[in-house]
Amino acid sequence: SRENARSWPDGIKWVEYNKSSSRVGRGYQVSISKLPKSGSFVPSEELRDDGEICCRAGCKDEDEADYDMMWNPAMAEKAVRRGENVYDFIDSLATHQKTIGILALHNTNYCVSGASTIMDSLKADPDIEVKGQPLTKEQAEKFASCIGECQKDFTAVAGKIGTSVSTALVHYYRVYKQTEGYPSLKRNVKRNADECGVCGDGGDLICCDRCTEAFHLCCLEPPLDAVPEGDWHCLYCTRLMESKEER
Repeated sequence: SRENARSWPDGIKWVEYNKSSSRVGRGYQVSISKLPKSGSFVPSEELRDDGEICCRAGCKDEDEADYDMMWNPAMAEKAVRRGENVYDFIDSLATHQKTIGILALHNTNYCVSGASTIMDSLKADPDIEVKGQPLTKEQAEKFASCIGECQKDFTAVAGKIGTSVSTALVHYYRVYKQTEGYPSLKRNVKRNADECGVCGDGGDLICCDRCTEAFHLCCLEPPLDAVPEGDWHCLYCTRLMESKEER
């Protein structure tokens, strides 16, 4: 290795090597004295460009929280001591409800009855959908019937069953993949080619709605200026369907 020492203001040496290497040493470390305390907060003091620490304008003497606290262990334990079944309440919630339930507890000063009232109001409101909320039996049956039809287009699936894409995805991974219909879906969902069936290059391709072939618009015969609306079939599939009709 070749060493070329240059003095820095604080006496740290710079070492250069022929090959790139990890930069290790005090010169590349964050000064511990300038690190904030653990947790996210807005400090009452800020570091100026010249390295001097000054009081932030309009800031209180104490550091202020820069996030919405959703759980306070000390308050939770205090509530338990006064007879609140805080942890039993959390255990009674379904997985997709726990985050909202914990926040409800915190916002009601860890009063279980108050948090229960909030959870009941959310369940009763048809316009509120909790992420991860299980599908109804009717929605689950509709999901199973259209997941293959939509070729795993979860935006389309969510629209058909009347729920969010997030909820449809959660149902797919948490529930549907464990059912007998999943292996059949994997066999039947077609995988479109990622290269043009004419020139062999990738890029923006139009996919045949009957087979797995894909093409550049300009490689088609005749070429297309834009992707047509509705189903589109390649020349091979079009001829195949026409021959079946003639029979």
